Amino acid sequence: MSKRHGRQNRLFLDISGETRKEFGARSLRHIPSDRLHVSTPTWWLQSHVHFSYAGHQDPVRDEFGVLRVLNDDIIQPLAGFNTHPHRDMELVMYIVEGEMLHRDSLGGTGLLPRGTVQYLGSGTGMTHSEMNQSNTAPLRFLQVWIKPDARGYPPAYASRQCTREERHNKLKQLACGHQGLMASFSAGGGSGSLDMISLRQDANIFVSEADPGVRQTFALERGRQAYLVCMEGALTVNGVVLEQRDALEAVAGNDQPLPLRFGASTETGAHFLVIEMSGVD
Repeated sequence: MSKRHGRQNRLFLDISGETRKEFGARSLRHIPSDRLHVSTPTWWLQSHVHFSYAGHQDPVRDEFGVLRVLNDDIIQPLAGFNTHPHRDMELVMYIVEGEMLHRDSLGGTGLLPRGTVQYLGSGTGMTHSEMNQSNTAPLRFLQVWIKPDARGYPPAYASRQCTREERHNKLKQLACGHQGLMASFSAGGGSGSLDMISLRQDANIFVSEADPGVRQTFALERGRQAYLVCMEGALTVNGVVLEQRDALEAVAGNDQPLPLRFGASTETGAHFLVIEMSGVD
């Protein structure tokens, strides 16, 4: 077989039931929502857990590069996470539905609506709480933990509201790595911002809320990888169909970039999050 033929696309189902698509050294791995662990430790909380977390240990899906935790949490009205500690972890929350009441030991407090991104650099240690103050509406948010590039940073807090206009039919950068890396993308006006959240790691976070049928592209550069979550609606990524709560791992490899082509469902549109980071050998 020639070298050219040896690098042709391959699509197969691995033993976990997850679909993986390979492009030579580059690959996409689809994680359907029904493969996620669903945790209901109490009446007020349901978590769709993407990696090992708390009492759930998954040696196959312990982490993805510097992405250590990703939970899709639903909190019932008048409930939530009481004050608890964190240390040496970069925590990012994105509000999908409802409003979150946040308080922390640095003095930060606020009611965070849909589209808000919240950052806690726990560093040497901090405490915080997240509550759903609504009497009737549930709160849904993505909880993302990223390992910092070093231990012992001073604690830090920030929040930014991303309006629907900012993320509408384009990729809006919510957070960037401390090195100022901006991933290459084109989505009819995708943009970064001077007031985006700064992470203490080589990682970047983007969000988009696309109308039905809208197409966008994202260039995953050599030596980079990304984790994508379809929060609402449905979309295709390089021909792989993602329904609500499905995830996708994308790895560019070291020899060439991996262009990612997003297509929002023609019926529902798509609201999705992309976490882009340095590849791990």
